[in-house]
Amino acid sequence: MAVRAPGASTGRGTSADDVPLIIGGVGLLLILLLGSALTIDMVNLDVWTALFTGVVLLLVSIPVFTWMGKREGWPRMAAWLTLALVTKFVFSLIRYFVIFRVYKGEGDAGIYVEAAAELAKRLRLGLPLHPLDHRINSFPVASQYMGDITGFIFYLTGASKYATFMIYGWFCFIGQLMACQALKIAVPEARYRRYVLLVLFLPSLLFWPSSAGKEAVMVLCFGLCALGAAMLLGPKTNLWGFLPFLAGCWGAFLIRPHIAVMALAALAAAFGIGAVLGTGSGADGSDKQKTSSRAVRIVGLVVMLAVFAGASSQLGKLLGGEDTGGGAGESATELLEKTAEQSSIGNSAFTPPMVSNPVKVPWGLASVLFRPFPWEANGGSLIAAAESALLGALFVLSAGRLLTLWPLLRRRAYLVFVVAFAIEFAIAFSYIGNFGILARQRVMMLPAVLVLLALPTRKELAEYDEEHAQAEVPARGRLAQRPGTLGSAGTRRLLETNPQR
Repeated sequence: MAVRAPGASTGRGTSADDVPLIIGGVGLLLILLLGSALTIDMVNLDVWTALFTGVVLLLVSIPVFTWMGKREGWPRMAAWLTLALVTKFVFSLIRYFVIFRVYKGEGDAGIYVEAAAELAKRLRLGLPLHPLDHRINSFPVASQYMGDITGFIFYLTGASKYATFMIYGWFCFIGQLMACQALKIAVPEARYRRYVLLVLFLPSLLFWPSSAGKEAVMVLCFGLCALGAAMLLGPKTNLWGFLPFLAGCWGAFLIRPHIAVMALAALAAAFGIGAVLGTGSGADGSDKQKTSSRAVRIVGLVVMLAVFAGASSQLGKLLGGEDTGGGAGESATELLEKTAEQSSIGNSAFTPPMVSNPVKVPWGLASVLFRPFPWEANGGSLIAAAESALLGALFVLSAGRLLTLWPLLRRRAYLVFVVAFAIEFAIAFSYIGNFGILARQRVMMLPAVLVLLALPTRKELAEYDEEHAQAEVPARGRLAQRPGTLGSAGTRRLLETNPQR
């Protein structure tokens, strides 16, 4: 009888070592969900639907986690990803408690859930979906889209708020995983495991985008954009990357159109710099590959500029239209200043830096990333200040990694994309004058910013370059060793008589 080695495949897509992982993950999820449900609400049909939904999502995800771990050569990756997903579901329950128990459902999520119940009912009865007889009709179009998405989820889950929050958390989680894969594809020198742990376990990314809301959808859209950009800008150009990138931009344009325009501009910048400097795809390859890469960059730049122009025009119409209360003649600066005025209210209000020229960009980046500072925190902003301090400490401890950003920018065009996106985001959101709004909405830029904390140190970069150089076999040696062709006597004589070939 054959004996299966530890970790060998069971023939069903998972290994024998994964069975305890699956059982443990499902059991832990059941215990956590039931315990949370008992302390938050009565164990009713809503809770049982959430339990079933969570288990299904976990069982669907674990084989993917296992496959990723084997592909990356990280034996415990599946365990870490399973822990991260269970943690995400727990934070979905925490968000539910905060929104529906602390704030009595008065947040945006409460409005989406109310509208979704009516839309799901219309779906079951075969009635026209719109217009809904609900207060969401007075909200901007983006919020109405969120009500529609939540309504379709309700149609599948039976109007379970718990399950809906978990599905939104799962959407966010998928976006985070795609951002991780993007870094692996486009910047092979980066510390991939470090980035995975940062993106999946940073408190803001666990808490804010774990409920029915725009943040979860936007993290998913950023993940699509990042994956597409990585495929287009990575060491080997993959033109199929246009599909996930444009899909992410389309989704973002429906919910937060200015973020879609930022992504398009960032990719255009990466294409442009890549075309000039020859960075990214083919940078380590032959002259022919470099020439082909530069041609792709130029064509991509033209395409992105055309799409960017169209998206910017539509964004101008949206921002200047009646939905936002803006005037058709208002400039971008006037609209941003109006945003600052409207957001600078409440106990968490502060005076935003409002970046209006390049000199203010560093302060805008620091403000958007690290505020509220500890001395600015009061009441509800204490937790946000603690995490801002944590993020600041991570940047200080990663100072050695930040020093390699400049040399890597010439080598990896994907870094141009994430840096450009982060700068654009900081400029736009430097006009937000409320710590609560800022802490919630900056989760959309965190997957891009965390790339900087996963860069290799100078020593690690030198080790990578040395290993990469050793792995490259000279063309003459590869040809001489290839069986049936260059190993023949005629080919050897050709190489001996003409060594340069």
